[in-house]
Amino acid sequence: MNRSEIVGVHHCDGDGVMEEETRRRLGIALAILGFVLMCINGALVVGHYLVSWSIPSGTAVGITVGIVLLTLGMMTASRKRTEFEPISGKEKIASSPRVTAAGCSMLQGNLVRLKPLAREDLVLFTEWNNDPDFGGEYEPFEPLSLRDAEEWYDKLGSSEGWFLIEKIADGVGVGQIMFCMDDSAPRIGYRIVPTERGKGYCTEAVKILVDHLFLSTNIGRVESGTNPENKASVRVLEKAGFTIEGIKRKQVFVRGRWLDEALYHILREESEH
Repeated sequence: MNRSEIVGVHHCDGDGVMEEETRRRLGIALAILGFVLMCINGALVVGHYLVSWSIPSGTAVGITVGIVLLTLGMMTASRKRTEFEPISGKEKIASSPRVTAAGCSMLQGNLVRLKPLAREDLVLFTEWNNDPDFGGEYEPFEPLSLRDAEEWYDKLGSSEGWFLIEKIADGVGVGQIMFCMDDSAPRIGYRIVPTERGKGYCTEAVKILVDHLFLSTNIGRVESGTNPENKASVRVLEKAGFTIEGIKRKQVFVRGRWLDEALYHILREESEH
């Protein structure tokens, strides 16, 4: 199945296209204002000098202000999108998947949909993360209170996004998936509740999130990591098209022991979106 057949995206009304155009117009307006100030003050200098052989006071300031506005305007109008801003075009979606407004940035496949984590989801989110079986034997167990979760949620930035994985059939949540910027590439992580493992939900969720990242940004690769002994997680990454890159020895401290981490990646040209 081609990945483009899997991903369906519900767009937000106010997205990056309008912001990009507004910034460009503001930059042009500033540049024009700066140019006009330079011309007016320059003309005053020339005219006054020809008549009285002196330079009128205040024109130097006016010219300087004009130069500053012209430079600022040109920089604003021509500013390139940053590493994690959306690419305009047919497939462009919300710049940050952490959207709490209803109906925004819902990523949907055949089996599951990725619902942006909202504040009202934190009760379930906390319940999952306080269950040692949710992370399993290869993940650190880090219980937290609902208040801790709310404080963490309020501090989330646009460089990371968290989603609930919901079954399309009944809307029941079966896990979580996330990404965060790690150096120059996003790194994804995922967890599925024990009773819903082995049903293809996690593999499809990873494919959906990878497509989301490649279609909405200009990044060249997506990364992930798992314990090399975690065969289920390894299968998820391999089915999603990831390639192993290496092993970090004794990288993760889990329940009193240091475990290795297998590093995986997928390149834009390797994705089937």
